[in-house]
Amino acid sequence: SNTSSLPEVAGNVALYIEPNDINSIKDSIKKVLNDKASQELMRNSSIEQAKKFFWEKTVKQTIGVYYELL
Repeated sequence: SNTSSLPEVAGNVALYIEPNDINSIKDSIKKVLNDKASQELMRNSSIEQAKKFFWEKTVKQTIGVYYELL
């Protein structure tokens, strides 16, 4: 859904839908199932997007927040 935190995590890799719009849901499902170019782009881009998130970075950012609060 485009109304959650998913755009922050998935970036421009995911297809976002209007959760209350059946046509939005249907069109996105059809695109993922039928559009081979979109599948390939999403597959390749998702690996790069996932590289932005790793535990070491999370730990460093969390510690940084604690230092700011102290």
